Formats: sequence, C-alpha cells, structure tokens
Amino acid sequence: MLPFDFKNDFLPVADVLSHALLISVAIVAGSIVFLWFEEALCARIQMRPSRGFLPFFVDPVKLFLKKACVPEGAKKRVFVAAPVFAVSVALFYFFLLPFDPQMALQPESGMLYLTTLSTIGVYAFVVGAWSGGSRFTFFGAMRMLAQILSCQLVLAFTVVCLLMTAAGGKSGVWYVFPHFPLFVLFLLCAAMVTAQSPFRSPKAMRGLSSGLYAEYGGWLFWLTETAETLNRVLLSVMAVYLFFDGTAAPFGLTVLPPFVWLTVKTAAVVFLMTLMRTGFSDCRTDVLMSFSYRVLLPFVVGWTMLTAAVLLLIGG
Repeated sequence: MLPFDFKNDFLPVADVLSHALLISVAIVAGSIVFLWFEEALCARIQMRPSRGFLPFFVDPVKLFLKKACVPEGAKKRVFVAAPVFAVSVALFYFFLLPFDPQMALQPESGMLYLTTLSTIGVYAFVVGAWSGGSRFTFFGAMRMLAQILSCQLVLAFTVVCLLMTAAGGKSGVWYVFPHFPLFVLFLLCAAMVTAQSPFRSPKAMRGLSSGLYAEYGGWLFWLTETAETLNRVLLSVMAVYLFFDGTAAPFGLTVLPPFVWLTVKTAAVVFLMTLMRTGFSDCRTDVLMSFSYRVLLPFVVGWTMLTAAVLLLIGG
C-alpha cells in the first residue's frame, strides 16, 4: 500500500477545491447583483417602481426554506439532478473564460470551446422537464431546444469570424466597430439561448403555464433560475471578450484594474440587452426559427466569407 502524504497529496487538492468554491460563491453573488441591475434598468425604462436591492438576496433564502415538492409519477432522481447539473455546467463555463488580456481572442483561450459547449446545459432543462411527467413542461423544453439549435450555428460562425480577425490583425481593437452586424446577431442569439424577450415562448406564462419550469418549486426552482441567470451573465461577458477587447483598458486608461473595466463593459452590454427586451414584442417560435435559418445563418456565413477574403487581400 502506498504511503499517504497529507502535505503533498491532500493539501493541494483542498486548496484548489476551496478556491473553486469561493469563486463559485462569488459568481452566484454576482448573478444576484446582475438580476438587480437588470430589474432596475427595466423599471427605469418602463417608468415604474423597482423592487429594490434587498429582495434579490432575500428571495433565495425564502425559496430554500420552502419545500421542493416532486410531482407524483415523476422520475425523482432525474427531476432533482437536472437543476443541479444545470448550475454546475453554468459555473464550469466561467472557468473557461480567458481572464488574461493577452488571450482574449486566441484559439486556446476557450471562447470557441464555450460556444460549442453552450448547448450542453439546455439538455438539463429538457431532461428535467421530461422527468416531471407533464406534457406542458416538455413542450416548453422542446421549444427551448429548438430555439438554441436554430441559433447555435450563428453563434459558432460569429466566434470563428472574430477569431480569424484577431489572428490576422492586432490586439487592442474593439471588433464591435468593424463587425457591428455580428454584434447585433450575438445579442439576438443571446436572447434566444436564454429565452428572454422577445424570444420567451418556451416559458410563456399564459400559453404554457410557466413553460419548462412549471413543475419546479422551492430550492429546485431557485437552482433553475440561477442556472438561467448564470447563462445570461456568461453571454454578456462573452460579448465583452469578443467585441470590446475583454479586460483591456480603453484609451490607455490603466488607472483602474482590469476587473473594473470588465464590469463596466459587461454593464454596458446588459444595458443594450435590456433595451432589446423592453423595446420589442414577443415572437412566435416558428417565425423565430424561420428567421434564424433563412436570414441569420446565410448572413453570418456570407459575412464570414467576406471577412476571410478581406484578410487574405490585406495579408497577401
């Protein structure tokens, strides 16, 4: 039997796990602040009173104190495991973000991996809705899956186009200016992936009885909402890395630390997404998918080919 060295075998693992736990708690706390900021913006735009800051920290405590009821006939283990898996996957995505400014748009930075793996989390919602035993929640999950699949290729081509530009250009450039149409496409696809207005048909309150979350309650419902919020925060941060040069300070203003600039840029992206949420009416799922496959996908493919041709002419 091999001897167990407590200092060399256990302490490094415990140190990594403790750091991962602290970062996860900080990310969840940041998602609560994100919810408050988003709600305050919506209230300001719609000229109505906001809920304030404190309820967003009290609501998780209230939901944890409530009993999470499992529907009769549901597959209990799968029903409980699905929200836990969704939150775990969403937290794992944050560890792939390139916090080094020099790696913001490099192939090894994880941005392309994030795009290709972004559909894994939705399967947790699909399995959770299916395990509840209700046809209405399953219909909502299928709508969610159809929306994500319809915009997945658009997101992938967007990231590939920006990676090509970064490989053929120089760092420190905000790609929102030469690739502004791609930025608009990214905001639309982010709303589709997270089922936000104007693409919230998977969880429509009237048509589908809260959609794919209808059977969840208590701390399970809080986990589903937290996973969705984390995905929205992740997409906002990804937009900053893709189009606004990540944590780099603009105009050489290096007085503030990189994390502050990342927060400010993310707040600006959230502001634009909130304007889109409050300014457009809801869209039907069939119209959305037709628009995605017939308009968005051909446009982003053509833009990628045009970018490749321009880069070859400049480099050649």
